[in-house]
Order: sequence, then C-alpha cells, then structure tokens
Amino acid sequence: MIRRGLTLLEMMIALALTGMVAYIALDMFAGQQANYTRTREKVKLQDDAREVMRIIEEDVRNAGYRTTVSSEATGLAGSIGKCGYVLDKDSAAFTAGNRNTIAGDTLRIRYVEPSSIDGQVTCGYGSGTSFREIGYLQRNDTLFRRLRSDTTSASEWVEMLSNVVTFQVEYGLLTDPTDQIATSVQLATAANWAGSGSMTASTLGSAVTLTNWKTAGAVVACYKNPVSVDPRYTYRITFDLSMSANMRVGVDGIDSSTTSQLPKFAVGFFNSTAGTPTDTLYAYPQDPSLTSRRIEVLLSPATAGTRYLGFQTIYKTGANINSTQSVTISNASLSVVSRGQYFSWLNSPTASQGPHVKALRVNLLAKAAMSDGEGDTQAFSNLDASGLSYSASGADTTRTHILYQRIIPVVNNGN
Repeated sequence: MIRRGLTLLEMMIALALTGMVAYIALDMFAGQQANYTRTREKVKLQDDAREVMRIIEEDVRNAGYRTTVSSEATGLAGSIGKCGYVLDKDSAAFTAGNRNTIAGDTLRIRYVEPSSIDGQVTCGYGSGTSFREIGYLQRNDTLFRRLRSDTTSASEWVEMLSNVVTFQVEYGLLTDPTDQIATSVQLATAANWAGSGSMTASTLGSAVTLTNWKTAGAVVACYKNPVSVDPRYTYRITFDLSMSANMRVGVDGIDSSTTSQLPKFAVGFFNSTAGTPTDTLYAYPQDPSLTSRRIEVLLSPATAGTRYLGFQTIYKTGANINSTQSVTISNASLSVVSRGQYFSWLNSPTASQGPHVKALRVNLLAKAAMSDGEGDTQAFSNLDASGLSYSASGADTTRTHILYQRIIPVVNNGN
C-alpha cells in the first residue's frame, strides 16, 4: 500500500518536472522565434529599402538625355519623334513635386533610353531606342513607381515599398567656384580706398596710387566696401604692385623682418578700414631691381564676419615720412575660388534654376512592418532642405526605422 502511494507521488512529481521543462523549452523557443522574426523583419526592411534606392539612383542617373517633350500640370505632352543628347542645354530632365511635410515629395524623370540592340541613342523610334518617363509618388505610407514608354499612354502606379515614413528629394545647384567680389575697375577707383594717417588715393587709367601716409607705426590701406567672409571658402587676392623708389629701398623705405630679413608687407583682411589685421599673409612686395611685381594670395579666414580687403606695412625706424612715398595697385581682383559646400540644396527649383541642378539628394525613411518590442524612440532631422524632422510616436516607437540617403549626380540636359 505504501509502495503504491510512493509510486503515485513519484509520477506526479515527474509530471510536474516534465511540465516545467516543457514550459521553459517552449518559452525559450517562443523567444528565439520572436528574435528570429524581429531580425528577419529588420533584414527585410534593409534589403527592400536598399533595392528601392538602387532603382531610384539608376533612374536619376539616366536623366541626362535631352528630349522635346514638355511638362504640363497634368503630365507630359508632345511626342518623342525628336531629341538631342548634347550636354548642358537649357531645360531640366526632371519635374520636381515638393511637399514640406512627412507626406512626401513626387518626382518625374524623362530620358531617351540607349538602344537594347547596339547601345546607341537614336532620336525617335527604331534600333531598339525608346523614350522613358518614370515617376515616383508617396501615397500614405507606400512609395509607388510608374513607367511609361511614350507621352500619351496611360500606365499604372506600381507599389515599390510599403511602410514608408517619408520620401524627400532635394535639388543641388552647382556653386560657382569663381565668384567675383571686387573687380579691377572697382579696386582702381580712388574713392573706394581709405587708410591710416592722411592717406590719399588717385586713379590713373586702371591703377590706383596711394600716398601721403604721414603716420608713425603700421601703415594700412583698405578697400572700403566690406566683404562678408566665410571660413569654409578660399579667397584669392591678386594685383600688380609697384612702389616708389624711396619706399622700396633706403632709410625712408619699409622695414624688414628681423628674422627673415624680408620687407614687412602683409595682404589680406582687416576688421576696419584703418584697423588691425584679422587674416593676412606675407607677400614679397618687390625686388629693388624691378619696377613692379605680381602679388597673389589665397586666404581661408579663421572666422566668419565683415572684413575689409587691404594691406599693411611698416616704415623703418627714423624714416622721413612724406607725400612722395607711394604704392600703386593695378589689375586687381578679389574672388572666391573654392567653397566648402559644393552644392546649394533646394526643395523645389524654379524654372530658371532647374537647368542648373546637377545632383539630387534622396532621403527615404521607412519603418518595420511589425513591432520589435525594443521601445526605441527614434528621431530623424534634416530630411529635406528646410530641415524637416520626424520623431516616432505611438506604436511606431516600438518599430525599427531605417534612413537611406543618396546624393546622385545628373547630367541634366532634358527638356
């Protein structure tokens, strides 16, 4: 009887232990399954978004062949019977549709596709060449793509990617690397110059002569029109310089550095027309045997602000300072030769800006279809040129988000 009772108890204990082990095993399996599902969703999200960006990049890069189709509010009009594919014409091969909201932008691209037979681009039909119009549209949380082979046929919008937070396109204007700030004529105008002491300026032809520095210490001469300098830019200062003989050499001339033994002559930017230098470089002013010398200085200012172009020198100790000492400047210019920010980004280029767009920046922000339970509140900023931002809220705070960004160059010769 006792033995039978022990056997029953043993069976109950075994069943309990088996149930506990089974529960733990099933719980571990469920956890592993959940982790696998979350990982699979993340990988799928990355793969899908990456593939969409690859297709967009390929389409945008093709937007470089000029066609004669025109853009209207409701779509494209015209025919593809004529086209050209020379560079840098006066029209854009895309149509921008901007919305400054998470709702997303639209984009339409047009080009003539190279022949599938011989790889050549032939105007109109024939030899396997065909016209292409490709459109992108975000509708709610889905990105669609449309492909048409002519300007009159209708085509369906095809779903490319679901769970899209936003699709944003920016347009990059190529910055002119040779901005002219002051021309030779402006820099040769006497009224545009000021300096220390009783300095006077006179214009003769394309040159300005500066004289009459009756002051001790440093001699400063500055172009009076202020310049707003940017430390991301490089400025080029050039001019032909000649000095009177009594300024170049002799006891009344300009002093030399005690270390380099070279004449003290600095060219650059000053904080006022008779102030202290902020960004200057030494420029060898003139060989005593020469009548003039070409000066060229490249400067990147340390800080941003309002500055004045000019130069500074110092007379020798005990020099007889009089009105006969003079400096003549000719063939002068001040320009920007390099910018730290190569593109100026716009949300929607105007008709006149469109032909000058040389790159598109595409921002594609998507989220996982399912919650991953990680509780990660994510924030994304600068999604477009106006600084559009997004922060996950509600149920989206538990979903993985991914942002793909591409800067895509375009030839932009379309019509």
